[in-house]
Amino acid sequence: MTTTEKIVRSFAEITTPVADLKWEDMHPGSPQKFSVWWGDPKKGPFGMLLKQPGGGFEAGMHAHASDYYAVLVQGTWIHTVEGNSSAPKELKPGSYVFSRPGSSTTKSSWGPKTALSTPTSSASPTSFRSRVPTPAEKQ
Repeated sequence: MTTTEKIVRSFAEITTPVADLKWEDMHPGSPQKFSVWWGDPKKGPFGMLLKQPGGGFEAGMHAHASDYYAVLVQGTWIHTVEGNSSAPKELKPGSYVFSRPGSSTTKSSWGPKTALSTPTSSASPTSFRSRVPTPAEKQ
C-alpha cells in the first residue's frame, strides 16, 4: 500500500461544506489560496483545493518536487510547460493536468471567475520552487 493510500484509508468519512473550508496563502502575500482536504502538506502527501484569482492572473514559472495531479473545477486555466512549443490550451472545468517532478510550468487564470482546481501531490507546497530560471537565464 502506498503512503497516499495509507493516509486516505486512515480517515473516517470526511464531509466539509464549502463555507467551512479554511483558506491559507500559498506563500506569504500570495493571491493564491489553498484549503487542505486530506493529508498534511508540511509532512508529505496531501490533497487540496487551489484558488487562483481570475482576470489574467499568472502564477509564473515554477516546478513541483513530486508528481502533481489536478482537475479544474471552475474557471479557465492555461497550463504551459517550459520547452513545449505547441500552442497553450485553454482548459475548462473537468480538464486534467499532470506534471512530473522538476518540470517547469506556468498556470494562468483567465475570465472573470476564480479558477479552482484540485491538486494532489506527494510533497508539501513548501517544496514547490516558485520561480525557475528560464534557459536564457541559466546561461
